Amino acid sequence: MLQLKKYFKAIRLQLFVVLIIIVFYILEYSNLILPEKELERIIVEYLNSYGILLLFFISFFENLMGINIYFPGSVAILFGMANTAGNPKLAFFTFASIFIGSLLSNLINVTIGKRLHLGNKETRLPSLKNLLLSLWHPHFASISALTIGKLNKPYISYMKFFIPISFLWNMFWGLFMYFIGSVSNKTMEFMNIIFFIYLFLWIIFDVYKEFKRTKV
Repeated sequence: MLQLKKYFKAIRLQLFVVLIIIVFYILEYSNLILPEKELERIIVEYLNSYGILLLFFISFFENLMGINIYFPGSVAILFGMANTAGNPKLAFFTFASIFIGSLLSNLINVTIGKRLHLGNKETRLPSLKNLLLSLWHPHFASISALTIGKLNKPYISYMKFFIPISFLWNMFWGLFMYFIGSVSNKTMEFMNIIFFIYLFLWIIFDVYKEFKRTKV
């Protein structure tokens, strides 16, 4: 029983994420909140009227761990970027609203991670390579933020990595949508599948680390 508690403690952050996801799916299938596709349609429709301000809030919620599984922010963000084609000034302000929204949201993720921290300030941060591979999508960026918070690192430790790497990835997606156009819904569904695989492997990895630690 004591060993089981240790494993539970090792993955409590992941279980917290899973709990949030389950709650949103229950609410959606109970018709207590709008279906994801309907919410996506409404958001895209409102983007035509409120533009940059709405994109800031969309980016904020799309980067909040757990909520971002239900919230169709990625589609709306890509749609907003695509709408800037041929208007560099609008593209700049669109990019800024998305970037600032994601930064603020991920600082909240770091705070949540700190509340559930398992490490100490001497624990090593995730490698630069891992951060480069995770910040390309809001779902994975939120996991990185939670992880750094879980390690009980100061906020500046996260920001000095997040700001330049996230800036580059947002620039990439901004230019991609500026010149290419929209991304299909099937692509976004595929990204959700990848996220769940990532979450599952994250749980397995932390359980394995705890297993090795207790065997020493």
